[in-house]
Amino acid sequence: ISGGKGQIINLGAGFDTLYWRLRDAGCCPLNFVELDFPSITAKKCYHIKKHKQLIDKINTE
Repeated sequence: ISGGKGQIINLGAGFDTLYWRLRDAGCCPLNFVELDFPSITAKKCYHIKKHKQLIDKINTE
């Protein structure tokens, strides 16, 4: 993952915070994909949109 050359596909991600932990550690891969049921994904998106600091981390990519 280091160097931004890896790829992670997280199946059944739920409310996993792996993406945010990797970002904070400076180890974010080139591609990071989370897959889950639509209802779970919608809830996670809702909570992310409520926190400006999380949106800012996404927007810096």
